[in-house]
Amino acid sequence: MALANIGRALQLLPGSRSPAAVALPTAWIHRIERQVGRGGQAFAERWVLEFEPWLRPEIDRLTGWTGSGDPLRGQRLEFPDLESAVAFAEAHGWPWVVAEPPVRRARARPYAEVLAEHFARTMSPLAAGLVQGVPLELLLAEDERAGAPGESVTERVQAAVAGAPEQASQKRFRAEGRSGEEPVDPVEEADLESFPASDPPAWTGTTIP
Repeated sequence: MALANIGRALQLLPGSRSPAAVALPTAWIHRIERQVGRGGQAFAERWVLEFEPWLRPEIDRLTGWTGSGDPLRGQRLEFPDLESAVAFAEAHGWPWVVAEPPVRRARARPYAEVLAEHFARTMSPLAAGLVQGVPLELLLAEDERAGAPGESVTERVQAAVAGAPEQASQKRFRAEGRSGEEPVDPVEEADLESFPASDPPAWTGTTIP
């Protein structure tokens, strides 16, 4: 609490020039809240005047909602600066108090760089190939192959990723040629098209009339 005033002038009802019959609650002056979906700085310098709770909130027995008969609970006034908010409260004779939020320090959070470095250290080339949609048997075949001298596992996986579509089409062609003129089993074809198992299957086995 940086500033406070006890309100020496005649208290007036909000929205009128009539004097208040009872003492009004303290006016709470603070900066406008930063919303989650609005991170801009257009309204960062604005101030808000609200009244502290006057009546105790109650729970409705029928609906279970929490409500209050406080007539000043919904009063919310916005001002372009602190001086105008304080002058408005003093002109109406309201006791006011100013609450300033703590100073926030800007922190750099390079999430993209941190996550990329984390995945580069922890994810194996085999897992990286699976993420890119390469069939598991192709990755295992490339991993079992010794490769040329100086060829790393990462280079072998990249070669498997590059040749995955062609090898998958060749495998389907061999499956069609093995059965002659008969059509390919739709379950086997769906198994080839829906790898890994987390993807939705290409064949459901049901016919909608």
